[in-house]
Parts: sequence; structure tokens; C-alpha cells
Amino acid sequence: MNWSIGWRRVLGIVSLALAAVGVFSTVEAQELPSFTKYLFPTEAYWDLRGTIHYDLEVADINRDGRPDLIVGSGGVNSDYHAEVATTVVFNHLAADEIEEGISEDFLLSLEFGIGTRCAAADFNGDGIADIATINSAGTSNSVTNVKVHVNRTPVGGDAIVFDAPLVLPYTPNGLMGSLLEIVVADFNLDGRPDIALGTQSPNAIVVYMNQTRKGSSNPAFSGPVQVGGTSYPYSMIAADFNGDGLPDIAATTNLGIDVLVNTGRRLSQIPAFAETVNLVTYSSSSQNFGAANLNGDARKDLMYFSYDSPYESKVGVATNTTRPRGSSPEFLQSVVWGNETFTPATIGGADINGDSKLDLIVTDAIGKVLAFMNQTASGAAQPSFSDPVEVTALSEVTRAAPVEADFDGDGANDLAFAPIGTSNLTILVNNRLP
Repeated sequence: MNWSIGWRRVLGIVSLALAAVGVFSTVEAQELPSFTKYLFPTEAYWDLRGTIHYDLEVADINRDGRPDLIVGSGGVNSDYHAEVATTVVFNHLAADEIEEGISEDFLLSLEFGIGTRCAAADFNGDGIADIATINSAGTSNSVTNVKVHVNRTPVGGDAIVFDAPLVLPYTPNGLMGSLLEIVVADFNLDGRPDIALGTQSPNAIVVYMNQTRKGSSNPAFSGPVQVGGTSYPYSMIAADFNGDGLPDIAATTNLGIDVLVNTGRRLSQIPAFAETVNLVTYSSSSQNFGAANLNGDARKDLMYFSYDSPYESKVGVATNTTRPRGSSPEFLQSVVWGNETFTPATIGGADINGDSKLDLIVTDAIGKVLAFMNQTASGAAQPSFSDPVEVTALSEVTRAAPVEADFDGDGANDLAFAPIGTSNLTILVNNRLP
């Protein structure tokens, strides 16, 4: 039976649009981009005290050809109960009418917990982006769950319509543990995205294999299979690190970055991964990280930040040197930049100046957005980057990593952020002409 969240709010004209924030630097004569910053005030649920946006994802939920945003949040209500929500933010931006703004609708609301993570994928093969969510229990009256929501939103609609969610079982060792992270990837290459979770109690990575029939309104998944152990997998990425076509898994932990190589058989419904290998080490946890081809050799490298001493934080990359189809992943760790007064909060990759090289986008603990421009020479084994250039300043620090998409349809890559403790969602519209 289909259901639709009963109410929505249309924001209409953006109530605050700040002036263009230009980036001017002579970083080895490389042309740097400029952005115009827009703050989109949102209402109701995001006004919870202490709101933290844990996750920020991009997908075209209403199939209008424009990337929408999906935000996983948690906060405290007027009774000081922890609550979570996943919000779909519909994109109304256009290059010639950016002031039109966005609208929002809730997928989940007023569910007790300490935070939610989300992922978008076409789970039933009907060509429409669906959403999977997790909620971590925080109190005795909260819940830990994994849900898959099949999308029925009309084309161009501003009110989400999803089938009643499939709740996946999660009872490790007969107990309800905490869920830290969710990623989706087709681990057995059968054309259906599977689900992987990072869990605490036990500290592990758990995989659900997708068994949904194409076009079915009833998603189906295998039971959870623990495929590896790792220490507090706060953030996870699925990517093919050894070039065999199968997505592997990387996870940030308290002591570095762990990688699990996918050893499963194609089309098999039994997931299998090699033993966890710690490849990147540092003394304190990086709460998020990224995987991207940074040096043009077609292999996925890693980008991260670390707190290596009480007085210095670092932005680093780990260059992938794994042999093709090798069973043992290998990475060369290097420092991009470090500073005693710098405290990083998130990191991501985006080509913001149109040179087909992924730059590093880092936010710090006071809301600054820094760009490290990719200056890697063609054929170089080790990626190189400029010193940081401040792009803009957000209203608050961010917890969720920034996301990249062409939000206004002008052919240039824009950036979106979800600062914590605020009801504002920030979009940096790239002023570069394609």
C-alpha cells in the first residue's frame, strides 16, 4: 500500500542570498573558481535544538532531471527526547532563476534515536531512486533499524510518495547494536545494489544481499552477514580498489582506514571479503573520508584528515598502488598539508575549476570551506595539491561531507553543505562558465 507524508512546505523565494564569494589566488597561475553562496532557511523539524545533519546525499527523487538532496538528521525536541528524520529537499534551481529556491518533505519524522544515515539507489530496478535509512538507538525508548523505502514520487512532484518501508532484521548475537554507517553497492554484480552497514556492538561490517525482482514493489534482501571486523567503522566507502570489477569496502576507524577486498563470486548471494587490512594509520579518528582517482591512473585513491598530535591536524591522501586484481591492497600514505591551528571537520572531492582533476574540499571546526587545488602532472604517480585557499565560511561546522552536483543546470559543478545546529542548508553555486 502506498503512503505519502501528509504535509509539505514550499519555501518559495529564498529569504537570504549572500553576495558572491570570489576566490583570488596565484596558486601556480592556476585559475581558481568563484562561488555565489545561498542560504536556504528550512522549517519545522530542522529547528530541533542541537540539530546535527549526519548525512547528505544526492539523487533525482522526482525525476525532473535536477539533482535533489537527501539529509539525515538528529536533534532534541522540546521534551529533550532525541529524535531523527530523513528529509528530501527538492531542487528548483535553474541557471536563469536561481532565486526560485527549494522545497522540502519528510521521509521519516519524530522517530526516537540519536541520528540517521541514508543512501539512495534503485533497489528494485524500475529506474527510480529509492532510499535506505538506518537509525541508531540512543535511549531505552529508541530503536535501531534498517529500512528500505521504494520511491513512488510522481515525475516533477514536490511531495514524496514512498511505499511502506521494508524493515530489515538487525540482531547481531541476539542483541540490538548501534548502526554507524550505510553504503550501497552491487557487491555480486547482478545488477542490484546491495547494502553494507558499519556497526558497533559488535564492531563489524554487515552485508545484506539484494534479492528484489526487477520492478517489484516488494523489496527483498538476504539476512545480515558479517563479512569483517573493524574498530568502530564510523564512515564507509564502497569502491573497486584492485580493478577486478567488484566493489571493495573501506572504513574509517579509531586507528586509521581499514580495507576489505571483495572475494565473492559474481551473482552469488553469499557475500565474501578478505581479512580486514589496516592501510592508513593515524592517532585519532577521521570522521569521514573519500575515494577518488586523484592522479589519473584509473585507480581509486583515498583522501582523509587526521589528528596526529594535540597540536597539529593534517589533510592526507593515500595513493592506490594495488596490483591489478591483487588480493592484498596497497596504498602509499602522504600528507597534503598540516597546521597547528587547523581542525578539520569534513573532506570530499570535486572538480571545481573544470580541469578534469578532482580537488580536495575540506571544512574546518569553525565552518571555513577550504579548497586544495589538484596540481598533479600528467603521468605522475603521486598526486600533488596547492596550499589551501579559503572559498567561503559557513554559519556552523559540518558533520556530513559536502556533496557535488550541477544544481542549477549550467554545466559547472556546485557544492552543497548541511551545517549542524542550524536550519540553513548552504549551496555554493559555481560561477565558472563551462
